[in-house]
Amino acid sequence: MKGTTNARILWIALAAALTASCDRTTTTMPQAVLTPPSSITISPSVSSLEAGTSTSLTASVLDGNGRKLDGYSVTWSSGDPSVATVASTGSLTALVVGKRRGEVSIIAAANGRSATITFVVSGSDVFLYSPSEGFTAIQMPSGVQQSDALAINNAGQVVGWMRINNAAHPFLWSRSTGVIDLGRLPGTAVNPVSASATAINNLGEVVGHTQDAQGTIRSFRWTAS
Repeated sequence: MKGTTNARILWIALAAALTASCDRTTTTMPQAVLTPPSSITISPSVSSLEAGTSTSLTASVLDGNGRKLDGYSVTWSSGDPSVATVASTGSLTALVVGKRRGEVSIIAAANGRSATITFVVSGSDVFLYSPSEGFTAIQMPSGVQQSDALAINNAGQVVGWMRINNAAHPFLWSRSTGVIDLGRLPGTAVNPVSASATAINNLGEVVGHTQDAQGTIRSFRWTAS
């Protein structure tokens, strides 16, 4: 009977020791170690953009042998958001939007490495300014070579002229509609030397003029249909 009791005590002590040993055992899972990047590239290398248009960029994170590395996310930034903005669309991709004419650096950075591409934004320099809102770029349609804003009414509608493919066009702009090409007067030259909307009243009625190569000037009055 004494031997049985001693065996039972020994078994209980052994079980307690094993339990304590298991409680002290910690399993450490190996963690993946990312290879440090050596450089970053940006594609495509096209560096021109028209105001009011956008383009997509993709960054590649490379090791010292030029091989692409996985597991990294890139942070994008613009050197001058008033010229062009950049917004991430994925871990390695971004969308650049041209705002106004100028030159701007777009930067991709990851883990202490960075790459820069310089965009030359072409297009209109026309803008609207108010003390409360500051400068607002008036985004011209694609292909505008020159433009000028000449008048504004109390509703914030702006009129002026723009040149597309060497043809002059009077325009009307508002925050809700953007730029509206007012066209040309019937019977005037296909590419008038001058065509401009010069004034607008608070009813949205526009006046201006066109001039052909022979010097003939015609005035117009425009109202929304």
